[in-house]
Amino acid sequence: MNALTFACATCRPDAGSLASIAQGNAILFMLLLLAFVLSIFIYTMFSFARKQRRVLEQTHFNP
Repeated sequence: MNALTFACATCRPDAGSLASIAQGNAILFMLLLLAFVLSIFIYTMFSFARKQRRVLEQTHFNP
């Protein structure tokens, strides 16, 4: 886990302390939360594109 979570020596406590473990877990939680929110955004964009394609096919719109 230490290889994935980097912080500067100023804000990183001793390795193995409870504060260090909590900081590492907080960083991983924030990354997972960010990935979840971005996946929702990407799914929404693909969903809009699919719906637009279906509407265009139904109206037989040919530019």
